[in-house]
Amino acid sequence: MSHNHTPRATTRTRHEAVTVRSRESTAAETGAQPCSEGGARIPFSVGLAVMAVTLFATYLATLSPGVTPSDGPEIATAVVTLGVIHPTGYPLFTMLAHAFLQLPLPGEPVVRIEVFNSLWGTAAAVFVAMLVRRLALFSRPGEAPPWHRPAAAVATVDTVALIAGFALGIAPLLWDQVRIPEVYAMHAGLVAAAIYVWGRFEVTRRDRLIVLAAVPMGLGLAHHVTMVYMLPAATLMLLWRRPHLLWNWVAWPVRFVVTRGAAANGRKWRGWWVVWCGIVVGGLPLLCYAYFVWANEHTTGVSWGGVKNWNGVYAHMTGRQYRMFMKGLEYDGFWGRVASLTTWFNRQFRWFSVLPWLAGLLVVWRRYPGFGAFLTAYLLANIYHACQYSVSDYRNYHLPSVVVCAVLIGVGGAYLFAELPQRFRATTSSWRAWLPTIGRWLAIAAGVTALVAAAQRGGNRRDRPVRGAAYAAAVSEEVPAGAVYLSLGDGNVFPMFYEQHVRGMGREFAVVDVRMMHRTWYRRGYLLRRHPAACDPRSPDYVNDLGRWFEDCGTYGQRLEHESGGSWLKLDAGRSRGGKRVARRVPLTHRIVTGGSKQCQDEAYRGENRAKCLCWDYNEYRRGFDHACVLSPEEQGVVRMHKQAMYAHRVVEDHIDERPVYELGVFTRWLDGKKNPRDWSGPAYQRISGDYHLINRGRTNEIFRWSELEDARTCDATTLEALPARRYGPVRKKSVPARSRAEYRPNPRPQLLKLSYLTKSKEARADDGIREFSPGDEAWMEFGWFERNKYNAKRRGKSGGRLRHGLKVCVYGPDGASIVRHVVVTGGKRKRLALLSAEETSTLAPGRYTVQACTTGPLPKKAALSEVNDRGCVFPMLEHTFDVVTD
Repeated sequence: MSHNHTPRATTRTRHEAVTVRSRESTAAETGAQPCSEGGARIPFSVGLAVMAVTLFATYLATLSPGVTPSDGPEIATAVVTLGVIHPTGYPLFTMLAHAFLQLPLPGEPVVRIEVFNSLWGTAAAVFVAMLVRRLALFSRPGEAPPWHRPAAAVATVDTVALIAGFALGIAPLLWDQVRIPEVYAMHAGLVAAAIYVWGRFEVTRRDRLIVLAAVPMGLGLAHHVTMVYMLPAATLMLLWRRPHLLWNWVAWPVRFVVTRGAAANGRKWRGWWVVWCGIVVGGLPLLCYAYFVWANEHTTGVSWGGVKNWNGVYAHMTGRQYRMFMKGLEYDGFWGRVASLTTWFNRQFRWFSVLPWLAGLLVVWRRYPGFGAFLTAYLLANIYHACQYSVSDYRNYHLPSVVVCAVLIGVGGAYLFAELPQRFRATTSSWRAWLPTIGRWLAIAAGVTALVAAAQRGGNRRDRPVRGAAYAAAVSEEVPAGAVYLSLGDGNVFPMFYEQHVRGMGREFAVVDVRMMHRTWYRRGYLLRRHPAACDPRSPDYVNDLGRWFEDCGTYGQRLEHESGGSWLKLDAGRSRGGKRVARRVPLTHRIVTGGSKQCQDEAYRGENRAKCLCWDYNEYRRGFDHACVLSPEEQGVVRMHKQAMYAHRVVEDHIDERPVYELGVFTRWLDGKKNPRDWSGPAYQRISGDYHLINRGRTNEIFRWSELEDARTCDATTLEALPARRYGPVRKKSVPARSRAEYRPNPRPQLLKLSYLTKSKEARADDGIREFSPGDEAWMEFGWFERNKYNAKRRGKSGGRLRHGLKVCVYGPDGASIVRHVVVTGGKRKRLALLSAEETSTLAPGRYTVQACTTGPLPKKAALSEVNDRGCVFPMLEHTFDVVTD
């Protein structure tokens, strides 16, 4: 029997080399003070603390004071109510942030969650600074140990390391995620922690650091599953540095059989426990995903996806709902996003950081090739993921790449400003002797530049509007109790989640996101359960006593106790076209614009392409119910109605005669280019059916039957003639049967206005919208126009002539007397109108004033504004009120 013995002398030599290497790296990690050149310097730990405090204070000064129109309000709602966030769920963030909210800190929940994010953003900067210093000061065998290097060089390295951490902290991508209640700041902190530990492993080669690195990686997987990209990068590094660890953790239990004796049980079996321990400590945090099942049963907030079992947990944590956005190289914009990486890098670190970035990449690969492979693999994986993910906020997925780039810039800066000048320094007096000093001053200049950039960026972010909070407050004020408010999109719906579930405002009406009506968990598990019939504000028990309703049904917890009895909401998401097919007596000759290509005549093709052939037989047959195929004069034929518009029409039909119905962003949804189902930049859907009409109430639009408004005299009257109060019938228990629904009717009346609001100055923004003025205030009104051009199917961009209507705007006093009239021409995106001057408001008596507006019809191109006053109102567009109060 032969054995593979290692000579004793060789073993001792290797042991001594490892010991020396460990001691050198230990000195580098502990920050031992250099002694070869005199002069006291500030310890790195003190500079690190100053940097962290400065960055954290900067974050606190720029936090958003309210919710923004993004995912933040939904995330904050889930944190407060212990709900389930949209995929991938972020359970660890939800639980940790909820625990943080229990601390006795001032401010509303959304701001305290931002403070929580500030801690993670600061932690990411600290980890990067410490890692850069360790990598820069580590010396390979045969070189002078770090504690014998010149003090000035070490001080320069300290400065560069702090600048690298600070540069990461003020990078716009990270800063923008810190100042809102988002999940990416925590992700950046965990990524930076994991990279820091792997960097320490590269320096020391201590196996226990592999286990330690599994901790932030496991926590990262329990928070944001894109941490999974660090697993192949870590495997590549182990293959480079510890290849035996990749197999001996499996073979170790049978090592005696494999090696045929204990004598061969030598060095190659060392560290068999590393992978086992790493799996345990890294896998335990994944149990956090069980939180989904618990939260789905106990939350009073939003439980996204209705996760009820482990199959649902897996689908949610892997983002199955969003896999349609992961189109890889087939996605048209992939290479465009790759090309934009230079712009993205410049925005985070500026163009002059390219040189230290390249130098850092070369230094890391030359000195620490295993760690270089790790960083490169992780960087490329995250860039690929971000570039192929076709969602609007795909840039947030570049955040791990920002962390990696900050490390490389720091290492490269330390080499350029500290090490390279020392290498070229001459012993005799010459210009080279000044190189270290020049490098030190360049590092200081970089630090000053970072501080200036922080001040500039901080000023921009401090003044950034929080339209979500102002919008949600306005909607809560405008929509009455028992109403249905139809909206669409994260920016409109998520702020209302926070307004209703956290701030407790607007709970007396229902917010319906028609985009998600087809999802059973949302329609049944959320909306219908949280609006039980026993808690209908329009019921006889509550319609005249809303205070009693708040006592009985004011909280969602009280409502969830009513498990039976149905819901006062009626949400029909059934089939769009079906029933018995009957041949038309006289076939129609309409052009089938969408949903009826010639290939649809083939039955096999129809079976494989149902969406493309939805309207193929519209001219020859009529269906028992047909809500998907409508005649559109604008498109000059039959078109397929988008399902979201179709759902909205059903909700209107089911509720319009029994309660108020409002909308924003549904029948007034604007989309640009390819995102628009009508393939143009303009309104996304057909107009609301001709049976109905929208009246702007400020941030919302109330839906009327046209028969209620066709005789209305708004600005034509010398005294106020308010729009008629709507009359409501009894509440039905079920939706209108599909066969009984009224067919969609083309609407000849354009929806010219989407929203409007009042402010006290011309420069004020939407966040400053008010409904209360004092005598002597200026009163400005801003209009947000909607339809701006005619739809022309024959033109390439589908955009025809401009919709230029004359608009009368009138103000009436508390007594109904006319105060002032203005004339406006519609068009463009926005229009500010000086409604009342300071001199005019100074004469106004306290009370409630009414603003009305109507269109006088299309205005010829060369027509003067004075002609508008001579015309009568064609249809009303706007009516809302404001108050004049005295101090």
